[in-house]
Amino acid sequence: MNLKCTLGFHTWDGCTCTGCGKVRDEQHEWSKDCEKCSKCGKTRENQHKWLKDCEKCSICGNTRENKHDWSKDCEKCSKCGKTRVNQHDWSKDCEKCSICGKTRENQHDCSNDCEKCSICGKTWWQWVYNHDYSTDCEKCSKCGKTRESEHNWSKDCEKCSKCDKARENKHDWSKDCENCSECDVTRENQHEWSQDCEKCSICGKTFKNQHSWVDNCERCSKCGVVEDHHDWSKDCEKCSKCGKVEDHHDWSNDCEKCSQCGTTRENQHEWSIDSDNCSKCIKTGYFIDTRDMNKYKVIKIGNQTWFAENLRYKANTGCWSYGNVEKYGYLYDFESAKKLAPKGWHLPSDEEWSTLCRYLREDPGLKMKAKTTDWLHSWVHEDTTKDSGFNALPAGFCIYDPYRCMGLGNTASFWSGSKQVELKYNKDEVYNNRMSKNNGFSVRYIKD
Repeated sequence: MNLKCTLGFHTWDGCTCTGCGKVRDEQHEWSKDCEKCSKCGKTRENQHKWLKDCEKCSICGNTRENKHDWSKDCEKCSKCGKTRVNQHDWSKDCEKCSICGKTRENQHDCSNDCEKCSICGKTWWQWVYNHDYSTDCEKCSKCGKTRESEHNWSKDCEKCSKCDKARENKHDWSKDCENCSECDVTRENQHEWSQDCEKCSICGKTFKNQHSWVDNCERCSKCGVVEDHHDWSKDCEKCSKCGKVEDHHDWSNDCEKCSQCGTTRENQHEWSIDSDNCSKCIKTGYFIDTRDMNKYKVIKIGNQTWFAENLRYKANTGCWSYGNVEKYGYLYDFESAKKLAPKGWHLPSDEEWSTLCRYLREDPGLKMKAKTTDWLHSWVHEDTTKDSGFNALPAGFCIYDPYRCMGLGNTASFWSGSKQVELKYNKDEVYNNRMSKNNGFSVRYIKD
């Protein structure tokens, strides 16, 4: 150290004495770098001020890279608050940045589809409620999106009950002019009864008891329809409703007693010498089977002549007894029933049975049953006014495999050309059933 420096007379070159090398801090120049003196090169730490900008010191202007924190907000540093623009990524969600997670509101564009943003493509199940179908159940009034089969036309085919949308000419009046078959709508005074009082000429709907036969039993006075409504039940020669006179006696069952009104006459039968049969009505006619000399009562019903008793011929096969054979006859399988018919007679076809039922008209089963206590129900034998003379008895039937017989007293079963014809003790109808041809039923023959 030289004398001058010892005496305190330093020679300063900036912040350092050239004589002794002493440094004085107050002379450092940090303006260019807060951590390195531009005069002497001395360094120090943690002197920069990054609070205003993480990458530029607010004192000396020194810079550094990649120090900002954009993780919470792509456009604002969370440490220094510095901002930047257009850095968010809204491509996946218009209201949430995919980089920093920042959110914003009302940015989606659902104008084309209330359930899907047209900008970012985002969908959300709750957005389905954004649609407005109040004015049209199948088209959203906000985005125009359509859907199918949402209208409700059940109450009115021409006005939706949910959205009030209307359409024309959708009612179906084809089945009923006053009641739509597709919805609940009705209308009045639309039927056309001018051609037939009981049947609409437009839709075909029927309405009973509308004709007027007061003045003429054969022609309705309101619509002109021609039908036979005469009542000959009290007098077969004079209609009890209109007074018309005609001969409507039915002598087919008895030449000397009308089966409809009970009027009698004498000496009308034509008896056949060889069979004791009246050739016109067969009132008390009989047929004798020469194979076993069994005698069968026969009856003429309409234009048909029937056995009035069940067949009693004892066959070698396909023949079973069940109950009193003399009264009920035997039960036969189908093949035996066909081949055992005596000459001049045959097993009735399905159509021949139908002809009999049509002739007997109302309650044919009741009219065919014998009026005896053999039937379980009392009304069968009490109502003698409904007796055709067919004399069906409840002989029961046999079931094949294994053979067992049943139904005595409550069922009469007969063979037809292909089916079972059945009468039941508690029914007035005639039933046709397809059964095994090995079963055993009673047999009634009809004249060729």
